[in-house]
Amino acid sequence: MTVHARLLNTMSDERGNSVLEFVLVIPLVLVFLLGWITNVDIAQHDKFATVSIVQELARGIELGRTPREIVARARMLASEIGASEPPTLDLLPLDGATASLSVQIGKASEFVRIRLANAHPAWQQFRSDRGSMLPLFSVFVALMLSISLTSANIVSGMIADERAQALASSLAIDLSESQVSEFDQVASELMRSINSEFRWRAIRLEAKTTEVTLCVEFEPPLVNFFRLNLPTDRQLACASRSARAISFVSG
Repeated sequence: MTVHARLLNTMSDERGNSVLEFVLVIPLVLVFLLGWITNVDIAQHDKFATVSIVQELARGIELGRTPREIVARARMLASEIGASEPPTLDLLPLDGATASLSVQIGKASEFVRIRLANAHPAWQQFRSDRGSMLPLFSVFVALMLSISLTSANIVSGMIADERAQALASSLAIDLSESQVSEFDQVASELMRSINSEFRWRAIRLEAKTTEVTLCVEFEPPLVNFFRLNLPTDRQLACASRSARAISFVSG
């Protein structure tokens, strides 16, 4: 009898646990299903509202109603139908005589093609304002081109400055080890070695210290892009460096 009673108690506990789990899970499932059904119903209702509103507004525009009347009519229809939120209207010109009218409510949207032959003049003005994206695109391209060329000019000037500094340092070291009478020959040899010309000026400050000012010419990319041939096209990048000859004594 004791064993039988224990078995009955175990079975009763398992059934009790199953019932408890069922009671806890069922409300969650029902809430999920109810929410899903509600969302589907709202989506279907919004879709029906957008179809009805876009057709009504298209007829109003073709009959010559003003944009203010169309907006007021759209809000009134959405309120009467019971849409989930106010509608959003958009008119996209297609050509000289037609446009695409779209209505969006929530995630539902619908569009229809309308004729603008008998539309109110306000819609004609709206069409001309938004009829072409070419001016805006041209301004965007010009702006990006200007930014690119300006950046290229800045980088080109920085590279020219670095080159002038390197050449000035090299020429100052060479001249510090030479006599003043040999300055022209040393500078000419440096220009032949780099296969380029530059402007330079050297001063012997002390017996072994030489100060050099060197300038190199460069053309900004903006000049090359427009192929300009102005006297001021070429610009100068200058640098000054000093060098002192050091005597080594070995024994």
